[in-house]
This record gives sequence, C-alpha cells and structure tokens, in this order.
Amino acid sequence: MSGLAAAWYYRKKMRPDARILLLDNHDDFGGHAKRNEFHHNGSMVLSLGGAQNIESPTNYSEAAASLLNELELDQEAFDAMANNTPDDYVLGGKYHGNVGLTMPDSKGHVTYGGHWLKFMHGRGEYVKAVRQLPFPKDEQDRLISFFGGDKDYLDDLSLTEKYAYVKSVSYNRFLVDRVGLSNDAVQVLSVHLRNLNDPSGWNYTVLESLSADASGLRAMGWLANMADSVAAMFFEDLAETRIFPDGNASIARLLVQKLIPYVAPYMRGVRRCGDCTI
Repeated sequence: MSGLAAAWYYRKKMRPDARILLLDNHDDFGGHAKRNEFHHNGSMVLSLGGAQNIESPTNYSEAAASLLNELELDQEAFDAMANNTPDDYVLGGKYHGNVGLTMPDSKGHVTYGGHWLKFMHGRGEYVKAVRQLPFPKDEQDRLISFFGGDKDYLDDLSLTEKYAYVKSVSYNRFLVDRVGLSNDAVQVLSVHLRNLNDPSGWNYTVLESLSADASGLRAMGWLANMADSVAAMFFEDLAETRIFPDGNASIARLLVQKLIPYVAPYMRGVRRCGDCTI
C-alpha cells in the first residue's frame, strides 16, 4: 500500500493524466495486504492478508488521513464498519469478545474458551480459567500469581536496576528465572508475541514484550501494577480498530481503481446503504 500511496501522491503532484505503471509480484494487487480467496462447497470465502485492519485512524498523519478521505474512508465509513462487525469479533475492534486459548493434547488440540487476553492480565475469572489448563496445581498457582500481580518478581532490584533488567533480559528468560514457569507454560505466554510478529519471547526483551501487551506488568511492583490498571481503563477508547472482510486488501483495491479506473470499470468504490458501507 505504501507503493500505491506513492503513485497516488505522484499523480497529484504531477498531473491527473500522468501515466502510472504498477508492478506486483502477487496474482492480486496489495502486496502484504493481498487478500486470500478460498473456494468451499461452491462458495468463495475471503480471508485476510498480512495487513488486516485499520488501527486508530484518528491518529494517522495528515498524508495518510487525507488519502483515506479521498477514498471515502472517513469517520462515517468507519462507524458503519463498526456497526456491521459482529460483537464477538475481537480483530474488528470488539474487544469484549472472547479470545480462546488452544493447546495440544493427546487427541490433537483442545480449546479453552473465555477472554484470555483479559485472563492473562489478571482480569475477569482468570483463576477459574487457569484451573482448567492441563498443568500441575503448583504450575497453575504460579500462573495465577503472575497474572494477578500478587508479588513483585523484581523486588530485589531498585527502580534503576529494574529498568536495566527489562531492557536487557529476554521475556522468556524472565518467565523461567524469575517467575519459575516451566517450558510448557512459557510457550503459552510466548505465543502471543509469535502471533504478532513471529519471533518468540526468547527474541524480545521484557520491555519490548510488555509494550506488545504481553503479561507481566502487574507483576513488577505497585507502580507498574497501577500503570497497567490505568492503561486498561483507556485501552478500548483509544484503540479504535476497523476491519474489512478481506482485510486492507480493500484499501489497495480502492487505490488501484482510483489510479487506473479501467482495471475495474464497474467497481463503484465505497457506497453507503443506511448504516452500512459497501
């Protein structure tokens, strides 16, 4: 999309009839935002590419925001997208929806329901949720204590030493050495980071992991616990997330159609229909 945006602003600066050649090494434009199509039982099912949603558009730069506005992706469109996103679809910004936790077992995998993003930060019925996991009771106890912030796992360090520690030690090393978790329990926490950016908690410092919303801020003393509580209060108001059925491939397609209309002559772009956006 950055390449398409460059072409968009080039044409605006030069002239409306400037010739533009778009090259893409995928079978569909969009690059990292390419949409995926699957055919099942006679129907086409859409899935997301790498760039899946729009996050906090009100904080976009002037250049990015003006581009979206010219594609008619304004606040009215975002509000309509929110109205048409299922209430349990967390990726679409409905943060009250459940986020299950799936773990391997002897028969394949088993999924433990509930809002695990909240449980792992010591909110909701996290004690009951942890008691379901296939870990020995002492391991469950350690997870419950860690999630709930029952103790400061860096209490032997001064504030300066704590800061130096979280900047230099890997997240998984902290979980093993300080929290005392087993490798199996560490993997449950590390998968959050792997889902976001591929590397595991062995490749992220504690500070980098906490910045990516990994568990543990509540377990570093009263000041960090308070900061975690304040952040949780404002998170849903600040983290506005909107999503198309095929992810941000929709934005790429809108851009291409605006740049070279004849590639999709019958495409009508963003249309309003009551409280929805097409």
